[in-house]
Amino acid sequence: MDKLVRRLETWIRTNHPELRSELKKGMMAKRLVKMEEESGADLSEDFRALLRWRNGTKPNPTQDFCPEGMLLGEDGIHETWSKWMELEYNGRFPTGDWFHPSWVPFVGGNGKFLCVDSTGTYNGVPGQVVEFNPDGPMRRVMAESLGKWLETMVSALEQGLLVQEDGRYHIVDERIEEYVGLVSAINPGYPVEVEAGAEAKPAFHRLLDAIRDKEVDVARDILENEADEIALDRTGPDGRPPLVSAAISGSAPMVALILEKGASVDWQDWTDGRRALHWACEYGPDTVPLLIEAGSDVNHLLNYSALTPLMLAAWAGHASSVQLLLDAGANPSRKSSLGETAMSKTEDEDTQDVLRVALAALSAASK
Repeated sequence: MDKLVRRLETWIRTNHPELRSELKKGMMAKRLVKMEEESGADLSEDFRALLRWRNGTKPNPTQDFCPEGMLLGEDGIHETWSKWMELEYNGRFPTGDWFHPSWVPFVGGNGKFLCVDSTGTYNGVPGQVVEFNPDGPMRRVMAESLGKWLETMVSALEQGLLVQEDGRYHIVDERIEEYVGLVSAINPGYPVEVEAGAEAKPAFHRLLDAIRDKEVDVARDILENEADEIALDRTGPDGRPPLVSAAISGSAPMVALILEKGASVDWQDWTDGRRALHWACEYGPDTVPLLIEAGSDVNHLLNYSALTPLMLAAWAGHASSVQLLLDAGANPSRKSSLGETAMSKTEDEDTQDVLRVALAALSAASK
C-alpha cells in the first residue's frame, strides 16, 4: 500500500498539481490511533496507509480525487458516517439493510461514496470496497480491499485510461475496453452488483437481521443449517455479538436460542467491559432471567464507571429485574466510581421499595 500511495503522489505531483495543492497533509500516527479509539472503527492497514499519506481534501475543493469525488479524510469520514448513522437510527432509509454501520467512507461527494466495509457485509470479505448510493438501492462491491481499488486507480491514471478535465475524472471513451480489462486483471470477479434487500448476505449477517426483526424461527433455521459459517461470539457491524443484540431486543426466546447454541454469556465489550446482562437490565428486562440462569455475574463492574447490572436496572426503573438480581446475589450497597448506588440512580417508586427491603435485610445481617 505504501508503494501505491508513493506512485499516486508521483503522478499527482507531475500531472495534477492543482489537486496536490488541495490535499491535506497526512495524519500523524498518534492522531490516527486516537481517531480509531474515539470512533471505535476497526480500520484496515490499507486505510491507515491512505490516511498517513493524505488526510483528506481542504475545504471548498475544485478538483476531484477520483470519479466518485473528493478524498474525505478524518473530518469528512466522521461527518458523512455520522449523518448516515442518524438516518439509520431514525429509520429514514427505505430498508433495514440500506446502509451498514461497518461501511466507513473514504471518497465521495458526486452522488456516490466508496466505503471500506470492515465486516464483509455481502460476500464475507472484511475490508472490501463497497460503492454506496444513499439515494438508490444498487450497491457494487468494487474490490476485495482498498489496496486493490487504489492499485486499479493508480494504474489507470498512469496508463492514461482515466483522465481529468475541469476538475472531474472520466474514462477515455475509446479506451473503455482497456479499462475494463485492467479492472478484471487486478480484481478478478469484481465488481459485484448487489441490490439492497437482496438475500446476498453471509449467514452471520442474516442472523443479525433475524435478531433485529425478532424472527426466532428464521434465526433457528440459520443456526441449525448454517452453523459452520457462524461464530456466535463474533461482533457485528455495531460491535456487538448476537447474544447482546438479542438481549437489547428484549426477546427472551431469541436469547434462549442463542444461549442454547453456545454463545458465551461472559463476552464483554472491550471499551468498558459491558456484558449482555448490562444491556438487558437497561433495555431488555424480559431477557434478564435467562442471562442470570446462564451464569452471568450479577455484580460485574463496568470499567471506569464501576456500574453494575443492578444500578442499570434501577436507573431504567425495571423493578422486576432489580428483584431478580437481588435474589441472585446482587449487592445493593455497592457504589459506582461517582459514589452512586442503585437507590440513588432510580426515581421509580416500585424499584425504590424493592431496594429498601434489600438494604434493610443487608443492614440487619451485618449487625
